[in-house]
Amino acid sequence: MVRALNVAEKPSVAKEVARILSSGSYSTRNTYSKYNKIYEFGYNEPGVGAGLDMVMTSVTGHLAGIDFEATFRKWRAVAPGELFGAPVVTEISSPDIARTLRAEAPRCQWLILWLDCDREGEAIAEEVRAVVAQANPGIVVKRARFSALIPAQIHGAMRNLDRLNYADVYAVTVRQELDLRIGAAFTRFQTMTLSQAMPAHFAGDNRRLVSYGPCQFPTLGFVVDRYKEWEAFVPAPYWYIQLKAKLPDPAAPDKTMLVNFNWRRGRLFDFPAAALLFEAVMDEPVLARVFDVDAHRKSRRKPLPLTTVDLQSIAARKLRISSANTMKIAEKLYTQGYISYPRTETNSFAKGTDLLSLVRQQADSAAPWAPFAGSLLAPGGGTFSPRYSVPRRGGKDDHSHPPIHPTKAASGLSGDMARIYELVSRHFLAVCSIDAWGEETVVSAQVGPEVFTTRGLIIKERGFLEVYSRFASWNASAIPDFVPGTEFTPSSVRLKDGMTTPPQFLTEADLIALMDKNGIGTDATIAQHIETILSREYVVKQSGDRLVPTTLGMALVEAYTAMGLTLAKPHLRAITEAELAEIASGTRSHDDVLANSVNAYRALFEQVLASRAIFVSTVRDGGGGDGSSTADIPLSAVVFSDKCPTCSMHPMLLAQAGKNGQSFVLGCRGRECANSAWVPSYVSSIEPVLDGPKCATCGAMCFRVTLSRRLPPAHMHLFPEASGCVACNPSLAALFATRTGRRLVTKRQESAPPTGPAPSSDSGPNLVALPKFFSKSVLPKALASSSSSRGLAAGAQRARRGSSTIPRAAATSGGGTAALRTVGKVGQNQGRQFWKCGKCNAFAWDDDDGGGGGGGGGGGGNSGSVCYNCQQPGHFSSNCPSKGSGGGSGYSGGGGGGSSGSVCYNCQQPGHFSSNCPSKGSGGGSGYSDGSRYGGGSGYGGGGSGGGGGSSGSVCYNCQQPGHFSSNCPSKGSGGGSGYGGGSRYGGGSGYGGGGGGGGGGSSGKRRIQQRTVRWAVGRSRWRRRWRE
Repeated sequence: MVRALNVAEKPSVAKEVARILSSGSYSTRNTYSKYNKIYEFGYNEPGVGAGLDMVMTSVTGHLAGIDFEATFRKWRAVAPGELFGAPVVTEISSPDIARTLRAEAPRCQWLILWLDCDREGEAIAEEVRAVVAQANPGIVVKRARFSALIPAQIHGAMRNLDRLNYADVYAVTVRQELDLRIGAAFTRFQTMTLSQAMPAHFAGDNRRLVSYGPCQFPTLGFVVDRYKEWEAFVPAPYWYIQLKAKLPDPAAPDKTMLVNFNWRRGRLFDFPAAALLFEAVMDEPVLARVFDVDAHRKSRRKPLPLTTVDLQSIAARKLRISSANTMKIAEKLYTQGYISYPRTETNSFAKGTDLLSLVRQQADSAAPWAPFAGSLLAPGGGTFSPRYSVPRRGGKDDHSHPPIHPTKAASGLSGDMARIYELVSRHFLAVCSIDAWGEETVVSAQVGPEVFTTRGLIIKERGFLEVYSRFASWNASAIPDFVPGTEFTPSSVRLKDGMTTPPQFLTEADLIALMDKNGIGTDATIAQHIETILSREYVVKQSGDRLVPTTLGMALVEAYTAMGLTLAKPHLRAITEAELAEIASGTRSHDDVLANSVNAYRALFEQVLASRAIFVSTVRDGGGGDGSSTADIPLSAVVFSDKCPTCSMHPMLLAQAGKNGQSFVLGCRGRECANSAWVPSYVSSIEPVLDGPKCATCGAMCFRVTLSRRLPPAHMHLFPEASGCVACNPSLAALFATRTGRRLVTKRQESAPPTGPAPSSDSGPNLVALPKFFSKSVLPKALASSSSSRGLAAGAQRARRGSSTIPRAAATSGGGTAALRTVGKVGQNQGRQFWKCGKCNAFAWDDDDGGGGGGGGGGGGNSGSVCYNCQQPGHFSSNCPSKGSGGGSGYSGGGGGGSSGSVCYNCQQPGHFSSNCPSKGSGGGSGYSDGSRYGGGSGYGGGGSGGGGGSSGSVCYNCQQPGHFSSNCPSKGSGGGSGYGGGSRYGGGSGYGGGGGGGGGGSSGKRRIQQRTVRWAVGRSRWRRRWRE
């Protein structure tokens, strides 16, 4: 009887193959490796040979690997460049498994290799053969080839035992040696160079491996290139004509529907040209005439059979599962027999594949898609129904495995395993279904000399979309019935403007597609390369799974670019992958490819060594060594100030926050200190000035701050940009409320100052004074961990309220002892602290530290804080006198009345909001020309009653005359008051915030100037064109 030693690639595969071949009747015994058992059984399959005594065991991936000889493994013993010619040796990586194979081999006559049927599996099979041959040189070697762990595949593999494919083996060994030599040389160079040049950040406790890989760096390069495209993008204004029409709804004749027509020209970047064309369109009468109705059939093709790259891409895009996790889950589904082998480049099913039985399995299951699978079968299930269609044939075939497909119905799956199985199953059924199709109608209408189009789609057959709508969509859109010659009057014609938008950062699905397109990695390694750049912290994921380079990742790529090298571009690795494919096909010698590739990279490495100073300076500058600024690199966390004004021990970090990462928050690096504050929303961007001098006072880094037009009047002198130290520059310190000594923490936190060693002073303009060099450990999530359980953002909210000892004194005015407590009830005050007397229950908020009482009048304020509404001290925004009127007493006093301290978005003047803008009102009274700019009377807010009157300095859109708005146009009816200069600009009342009643007021003399646009108005009987310059 022939005794056969069978070896699978994983323990789970070995067990499943043994179960299938033995029909569940096998015995088990342990081996030298506790994870790799032996299953023994007899096999008598006809055509294979009677009386096979089977011994089934497994390995766990590669059994052996290559490495340098011992002398070359010591980093300091040899120069990195010597590794390109250093001798390599093969070493067993799993000695217990090798010991088991050597023990079993002498008693066996056959060796049947059940390794995965791809290049990597072929190489592992050769490693197993080499170990077994040491103990039994004469053993007969056979190769079992299969694509799924199902009986038909496994028994078929036994009937068609093959030989090893040494072309695939050579391709893998060449790739392994290239990756070892190139990766080790560049990794040692990067790591040792940076640890010597920047020991504070790459040595000692901050020591880290700065790795390089011939696939890893092009992968990083894709992310960096997209970021640089985003960084270099300059928005451009454009204009287009928008036409809408209210027409009868074909589904409900008594109703109308709004139909949008698109301008055939799309959009123009020349305003005068767009305005002239709009003027031509608006020539009276404005009438649209349909001149063409094109109705035709439109199809939506079903997808190609599923490959590994497609599986990873769809899972990342639709299921939000990373490529690495997708492959782990797919491997589990494969080893449990639910799907076929998940690493394949083939997107065509071979002729003769029994698709009928696969569809029938899904139809007989309890899955939600079972009814659809049943619709693909004729009654009785013996043949396909007319709704079945032969799968499309793609252009890829790795000659090893079929496309990924389900191999049996699933039961008991949950979580991501169930979701991946559903994706595979629905995709397979979609592949076997018919295309979706519908009727599309394109209507073209002419208005003046310009043509506008609209499209309607009626879906007649959903086809594969019935089962695949979760992963592909096609929506119908109804439009009225048009015939050539139809005329209609548009309900809206406008000249609209817009701005071009920058390209979005890459998602993982985008990156997978780029890697596949450019030949970076294989279906088996793409997920590994992406995982590497994430784990090395060269790239981080932002909200929406967008990939953004860290400052270190950007700096490494920019360093090689500054040397004139293209190591981060895909073409070098793509050439290598193409040469490996030629080795696998037998058209190239593996020795030639290895020698040529090693020599090419050795030459590149010599250029790197010659440009070592450029590498160091570029990385030190965070990628700006060539004079460019990396300030726009997303600020995962950078040092904002060398010393926190609260604890005076740790630096202040600036981090991205908010749902979309578009807000910024300041926070102390020290875990014991919860000092934090939100950056005001009118700060558009913050850029570290890497190429400029440090602060002359404190030596901290300076920042360039870009401000929006929403800037409060108190800071308007800084618009549009300001630069300097945020701690020492008075204007910037006031802007960020971070002037030295300002406390942003509560009294409780003040009473317990943090302790610990002071941070290292070795912080330069490279933004590296962080726990780890540009490390993800200081991203917002980690930055949020502080002594406050609510984190950095919550600390910022508390910081706005200020702190003082006044509330405690107020709570103990009755002679008792006050205790500091925190509001636990859900609401706007949750987390807010207050003092409560234990004797008389006197109550005071901890952050109410305002000054003493004032005269009668307004809402009052908190003199110890700055109002975020008007940027003035003495009150909070909730009590800002610019927001309301009347009543009550407070810490600071002040009247109610008109709005002050803010800028009106209607007339662009300070002192009120647009809702209270005097330019909106009408009526008589004295106005601007009477000498009282603010409505007369005494005090900032005016006294007496303010004037009404006309609008000053504006143009009526109805009659084109100055002095009023169209709503008060004399040609339309009554209204009025005195004209051009009239009106009280701010309304009435005495006191800072107002007092007595104020008049409505007129429009201010200054109006907001926007981009030139063209507007028009619709009259009852005709169209009128109006210009706003």
